[in-house]
Amino acid sequence: MAVTTAQIRTEVAIRTAREYLRVSKGKGRTARSITDHHTQNLAAEAEHGPWTWGEPHKDTGSASKFATKARGDCDKLMTDLTSGVFGEPGDVLVLREISRLARETGKGVAIIDLCETGGYLIHLTSQGGDLGRTYDPPELERPGRADLGDQ
Repeated sequence: MAVTTAQIRTEVAIRTAREYLRVSKGKGRTARSITDHHTQNLAAEAEHGPWTWGEPHKDTGSASKFATKARGDCDKLMTDLTSGVFGEPGDVLVLREISRLARETGKGVAIIDLCETGGYLIHLTSQGGDLGRTYDPPELERPGRADLGDQ
């Protein structure tokens, strides 16, 4: 008896995915929009899901340590990861690339560490081919090791 795709999908645990969508508005540069990132993230689900989509975290503006505008959703993401509001272990933080977390190395590493502590996965849509790759945070190299520099 052949097994259908629908049967396989019902047997696979459906994870909740929450996006962190951040774009920079640099002087004279064109940045991908939050909508572009979201569209790419939705496409990644077809290969890496099934996922249900939770409320995204969105910021527009610089992530530089010299930026003057607060990135409220980045702080909310960190609070959600710390408190468990983000979701259940095995749920997925989806973002375009690791550099979208923060230009300030310590903050980006802190978010990765919070994902590891909470048992959350991280999906980077810009890695591992057209639709990205899902990582268990211990697989992501921290600064001082090679992987994060490969972006």
